[in-house]
Amino acid sequence: MSCIRESTFAEPRIDHHFAYSSILAEAVQDPSKLLVDAGCCMGTDIRKLVLDGLPPENILGLDLESRYFDVGRTLYNEDLATTKLRFQQADLVDPSFPSKHAHLHNKFHLVHSANVIHLFGVAEQEIFFRNLIHLVAPGGMIWGRQVGLADDLGVGHHQLEGKGARFTIDEFRKLVLRAGGWGETEARYEAQFVKYREIRAAHQYKAWVLQWSVQVPVEKERGRERGLLRVVEEED
Repeated sequence: MSCIRESTFAEPRIDHHFAYSSILAEAVQDPSKLLVDAGCCMGTDIRKLVLDGLPPENILGLDLESRYFDVGRTLYNEDLATTKLRFQQADLVDPSFPSKHAHLHNKFHLVHSANVIHLFGVAEQEIFFRNLIHLVAPGGMIWGRQVGLADDLGVGHHQLEGKGARFTIDEFRKLVLRAGGWGETEARYEAQFVKYREIRAAHQYKAWVLQWSVQVPVEKERGRERGLLRVVEEED
């Protein structure tokens, strides 16, 4: 992956998200709310959360490649005898993820995933998002970011050779609703495009980052009107 090859994983980007400040404040004020980072890689974003005040024992990192966990501990000079950070190997595009990780069902009020989902094709992305829904508690928040697709590039660039599928704001909203089996007003979706400013060579097909958040329905309210499903488009 280019983020490993070009060392961009070493820069925390979780705090670039439009919802970061409010989510962090909520999590710090209420210690009962747990957070999982799905596709955490070496744990850079997790350590940013801890630096900003989230108790490490309230966080779990998931990734397919468990060797990243040891690399992260070495990279960040972490004391293995005293660390409270927790990591677990998991395949987020495995359709059997819910049965293999039944103990994580509805466990986390906050579910984060960044710079991962764009690696996969459309079918795998739907599985990935359904597995995020498995993790989130009713009424909780799923939020993240990935390479986005500007409307003016056209359908020919939805999936470049060797790359996963990319979406406009509205296309990703439709994927989210389809994965959740939600109606138009059941989940609150917010999203924005921001300029792609990673530390790497510029590329015309990596001009935008799609940032998004989904407030999932409280179970008892599913199928009822819950207010507006909003789409916010901004340029930063």
